[in-house]
Amino acid sequence: MKYKVAVLNTGGAMWPAGTSYLRNLFIALKSLPLDTRPHITLLVPTDTVLNDTLTPYIDQVFALPPVDAGSQRLFKKIYGRIPANIASTISKLEMPSKLETFLQRQGIHVLFSQVMKIDLYRSLKIPFISWIPDFQHRHIPNMFSSREIKARDYNFEVAARFSTQVMLSSQCALNDYHNFIPEFALKGRVLSFVSCPPVGIYDVDPLSICDRYHLPERFVYLPNQFWRHKNHSIVIDALFIACKKNPQVKIVCTGGMQEDRDANYVPGLFAKIAEFGLHENFIMLGLIPHIYTFQLIRQSLAVLQPSLFEGWSTTVEETKSVGKAIIISDIPVHREQNPSNAFFFVANDAEALALQLLHVFETQNSGPDLEMEQAAVANLEMRKIAFGQCFMKHVCDLTPGN
Repeated sequence: MKYKVAVLNTGGAMWPAGTSYLRNLFIALKSLPLDTRPHITLLVPTDTVLNDTLTPYIDQVFALPPVDAGSQRLFKKIYGRIPANIASTISKLEMPSKLETFLQRQGIHVLFSQVMKIDLYRSLKIPFISWIPDFQHRHIPNMFSSREIKARDYNFEVAARFSTQVMLSSQCALNDYHNFIPEFALKGRVLSFVSCPPVGIYDVDPLSICDRYHLPERFVYLPNQFWRHKNHSIVIDALFIACKKNPQVKIVCTGGMQEDRDANYVPGLFAKIAEFGLHENFIMLGLIPHIYTFQLIRQSLAVLQPSLFEGWSTTVEETKSVGKAIIISDIPVHREQNPSNAFFFVANDAEALALQLLHVFETQNSGPDLEMEQAAVANLEMRKIAFGQCFMKHVCDLTPGN
């Protein structure tokens, strides 16, 4: 029997990792044998744009009307200003009655959705899997307002209460789920995503992309959004220390340069770069086409992932799937992800990171690491299929009679 899975569209300009997550999941599901491959319906609110990178991997698209303005006003009344990181999702919520009718008519077996939304799913009569990315607001509450913490706690508790199953991206996140929402602990499952690079990335000379942005040949690459927990500030401190010994140390950064939770954060980074005189060493490109990210990974001496907290790092997974060394903060989930050729450092220790930057500039070569790339390619198909099989196991567990 062919399972039918409906997935609510997520991601967007403010959270590209959401779109990336869906793309990786759909590729993994399409890599399964035909007899176990599900039929995928993508539910796209009518006030959003369907990302072109998703269309090759889905079987059907259904447009949904946005939630009525009254529901948005109610949410604002309860929680005050809607945080920017969830506002785009709240504004796209569909009316449950219309969704229920569509799901029943199409014979959908399971609905899968990210949980950043108010409780419109409590009436659904089919199995509903929600995905909680992480519990960073509980680990680093100083980076969230009290209203944001309250909103996240509310959304996660509602998801756990009304979902049939709750997906977490790592064992670390599942442990947090058990600790913070113990009443519904038995609903928790782990689904660790695998990054699936576009076909043909190894046919491109990465220097051609570097030339497009006038980049140096030797650099460490940091592809993270400029959010506080991504820890760019400690990177600038470490770079200042490293450049005292080797002025040629350079870091190239990509990612959205906006932090809605702290309007002063990114300007503060600019001020620190100016104070330290690092304009030529800390190179910021902003958002670039995602396809270019893979070429900058290949050209770099190493990727840098300095984050203070992650549910399951996209940067780490992309580095593993491409085949490159990585300088990485020593947090539990990064150990769980277990990348090859990793140089760990204590997350808030600028001196330790500076030593790793200097080490990489002394020992690593720029450009493609052919041995690591070959190993990555050899392992990717197996990892991708395992990802898809894990998702389908959770789906099958919810529909044992089919």
